[in-house]
Amino acid sequence: QSLPFLDEMHGQLKHQGFEVLGVNLDENRPDAEEFLSKYPIHFISAVDPVGECPKLFGVEAMPSSYLIDRHGKVRHVLLGFHNGERGEIRAKIQGLLAES
Repeated sequence: QSLPFLDEMHGQLKHQGFEVLGVNLDENRPDAEEFLSKYPIHFISAVDPVGECPKLFGVEAMPSSYLIDRHGKVRHVLLGFHNGERGEIRAKIQGLLAES
């Protein structure tokens, strides 16, 4: 559920500077490719089959999203994803985009 939402946000807000970077943790690349063929995305998706990225960011849940401001500071950490939070997430993103 989170990937289609993030892809939608990316499409709507990329002209304002919003970027999405996904990190795929599948150890088996064909599994990742199959998943992305079912749920295509239009943002960058990196591959981390050994799981270094979750260690570096202290990931506590999957999926996790990190909203990073224009200065590279993590401002919001979103653990899990629930459809009912779409408006709140959109507001947080738009708030960060409005900052200079």
